[in-house]
Amino acid sequence: MSDERKSPFADHAYAVLSGTPRHVAAPALLECIGCAGAEGGTVVLDSMPAAASLSPEGREWIKETLVLCGFELQPDGSLRASDDTLDQLRSEQNTARRQVHADAAVAREALLTAQLKALSAVSSDAAAVATTLGLARAGLRDFLSAFDGQPAAGPFLLGVAALLRTQALSSTATAHQWRLERAAVLNGGDEFVRRAVPLLRELGLRCCGDAGDVDLEGGNGADDDTIIVEVTTDTWTAGEMAALGVHIERRCARQPFGGRATGRIDTGTRSFEPRALASWSEWLGSMLAALLLRMTP
Repeated sequence: MSDERKSPFADHAYAVLSGTPRHVAAPALLECIGCAGAEGGTVVLDSMPAAASLSPEGREWIKETLVLCGFELQPDGSLRASDDTLDQLRSEQNTARRQVHADAAVAREALLTAQLKALSAVSSDAAAVATTLGLARAGLRDFLSAFDGQPAAGPFLLGVAALLRTQALSSTATAHQWRLERAAVLNGGDEFVRRAVPLLRELGLRCCGDAGDVDLEGGNGADDDTIIVEVTTDTWTAGEMAALGVHIERRCARQPFGGRATGRIDTGTRSFEPRALASWSEWLGSMLAALLLRMTP
């Protein structure tokens, strides 16, 4: 919060709006001041729903705090504030709300950076053995269940699908890159950030830099606004990548969020090798798993 506070209300407004009230009656304090604006500046605690469920001590705390905020105690026990006082309190609450949003945005940025650092730090070899089509399908199912109807989910997942299908169809041994703005993830909210980045690993993807260098300091492998994602080498066969891309697109088509893929797919500079199949049994298992995934609704 800014140091330019005019009354105790600014502190309480910020604490309540950020979900950490400093007093059990603080939420009712905000409601009382809001109601005062609609009642000509008058607060009658005994008749206000916000204060009805509070203890006598809680109502007394509200009364004392309202006086500290500029309300005047009337002979009939009510409290009254001038228009100037109410305007000031409304201004302080609006300032507190803006600060809460700003602080939440900063915290979400830090969360995304930490998540991307963790994804970048995983070696290609470790990432390649960390997932299967079954785990990828389960991770996608859980993600969609958590964010059914979330506007940020569709463009994000369709971007993943576009990367997988492009890499599957590539005729060169070069990794393709999905470049998306950080905002595409941040706009989904805190829980979206917490779950979207780990989902990338479950889908066999990794965060990287332009030339394949991991940017652990920046936490995104590109610049302050961009995330670069590639398919981890030796994780999927071409058939598995194509099947997973189709499955993601089919699941997205059944969701209410719609939308187009976010970001763009470019050709990178890192070499890429699909997962090698060492035997006929591995080939058959891969083919059956990809076919089953394509058939899974």
